[in-house]
Amino acid sequence: MRIYVKIAGMWPLAMTALIICGLSGLSYAAEPPEGSSPGSEAVRFQGDVKKIESRFEEKKKKAPEIELPKEEAPSAEDKISFTLAQLTVTGSTIFKPEDFKSIYESYIGKAVTMKDISGIADKIKSKYREKGYFTTIVYLPEQEVKEGRVEIRIAEGKAGDLNIEGNKWYPSRLLKKYIHIKKNELLDIINLERDLIRVNANPDVEVKTVIGAGKEPQTSDITLKVKDHFPYHVGVTADNKGTRLSGKDRALLSFRSTDATANNDTLFVSQLFATYSNAQSISYLVPVDTKGTKFGVNYSHFNLILGKEFRAITGDTKTITPYVTKELSLSDSYESSVTAGMDIMSVKKHFSGVTTADDQLRVPYISAEISKIDYWGQTVLSPRFDFGTGRFLGASKYNHPTASRANTGGFFFKYTQGITRMQRMFLESYCVIHSNIQLSTHTLTPSEQIQIGGASSVRGYPEGDFSADSGAIINLDWIFPLYIVPKDWTLPHSDALVRQQIQPVIFADFGAGRLNKELPNERRDKFLIGVGGGVRIRLYKNVYARFEWAQNVGADPTQGSGPSNFHFSVQAEI
Repeated sequence: MRIYVKIAGMWPLAMTALIICGLSGLSYAAEPPEGSSPGSEAVRFQGDVKKIESRFEEKKKKAPEIELPKEEAPSAEDKISFTLAQLTVTGSTIFKPEDFKSIYESYIGKAVTMKDISGIADKIKSKYREKGYFTTIVYLPEQEVKEGRVEIRIAEGKAGDLNIEGNKWYPSRLLKKYIHIKKNELLDIINLERDLIRVNANPDVEVKTVIGAGKEPQTSDITLKVKDHFPYHVGVTADNKGTRLSGKDRALLSFRSTDATANNDTLFVSQLFATYSNAQSISYLVPVDTKGTKFGVNYSHFNLILGKEFRAITGDTKTITPYVTKELSLSDSYESSVTAGMDIMSVKKHFSGVTTADDQLRVPYISAEISKIDYWGQTVLSPRFDFGTGRFLGASKYNHPTASRANTGGFFFKYTQGITRMQRMFLESYCVIHSNIQLSTHTLTPSEQIQIGGASSVRGYPEGDFSADSGAIINLDWIFPLYIVPKDWTLPHSDALVRQQIQPVIFADFGAGRLNKELPNERRDKFLIGVGGGVRIRLYKNVYARFEWAQNVGADPTQGSGPSNFHFSVQAEI
């Protein structure tokens, strides 16, 4: 009898334990595919938003247009010759007299004509132009040549007035701030080009510069001829980059400003709608100075609600990223910059309203971007170093009880590197080769892993088919003009060639990843290959679409992720 009482008294406690164990078994034994975890979905959303924003802001880079005053060819008497005994160069403040010796010393003691002397003057002028001083005048003053002594005089060109014409939406005071040449300073065209590149980086501004004779002697006035556009835009994007459980088909509405507060600052706001999930993002970037230093803040919130057989699972991911970027070098063919910031991320997963995972990440990082344009194309290198922290500003400690993966949290280090090469090919075609690698020292949470598979990774596989601590992805795209369209056909009311606006593409993608430590029910590594083709469309610089069909030929896709052979994305903005 006493035994029965003890068992009866323990019955409620035993049932509670069984229920908890049952819920735990459901939450871990029946986990959704890797690509549908809250952190994975949120990180892909952040990447997609960056690409959409970059696509809308994309502007074909070209050298700044600077129109210089035409020079009259000097007349030089070639009949009279004399022995050059001494040549004096006067008027230079940029160079020392001995800096010109290498140009004329081979003529000393030899018979020369005035044409030879004019040739020396042209070489001196070229030396100035190499330094960016295109308005400097090198000439032979009126003189009587005695005993073979000749003077070449330099009138170094200075900046005159700065004028702004044609601007409608961007104030003159803002544009003038970006031109650093002051009145009566030596007119350095190289520095002026650099200033114009910064101004023209704004997708709604295009500036052509005309340099003409100034009101004062030895000065040249600078006139900026501006063509600008309304700096506020509304866009819409539709794609199928979601997952089977969160909703493959998605729509994104966006608002973008390229001059939010009349300080050349940019604002981008987006709202994502999927079948079961939704997300919001805000990014703001403001110049700190007019020489390429900027401060930015990105915020995103991804509200995950899984459907189908995992309706009990929800997730909530919030990310704030403050950062500073600094221009290191800038020209029409080469630029480099460095960025430092910190990802502050909160990733929570819930099962039937109960929090089962809570990752708090504080990840300082430093990254760089280097871009080089050459005759055959362009190369972009983007290295980044991430330093995970533990217990810093509320960061999770290592292997904390609510870790989304065992043995994660706390300190970790990872290195990521992207390399993109755009290469001109034959018959007006071109190739785009992109690689992305990640190397890590520790076991990572899903939000920090490299995700392999999907429209922006290995096509022919579901989004985030395999998540790895370390891995690599290579994309090979070969894009062709639409050969069946005549070369001279253009879009209505545009000079854009139709055959360059609608382009067939063939591609091959490769991806491989490996876990640093394999946990129960996890696969250690995987190798993905996808091949296919499609078409890309760009109309009037504000409509972009891509339709691609792919077949996986590597490892089999993850079960339960649904078919992923067709990828599409359509973007439009006004």
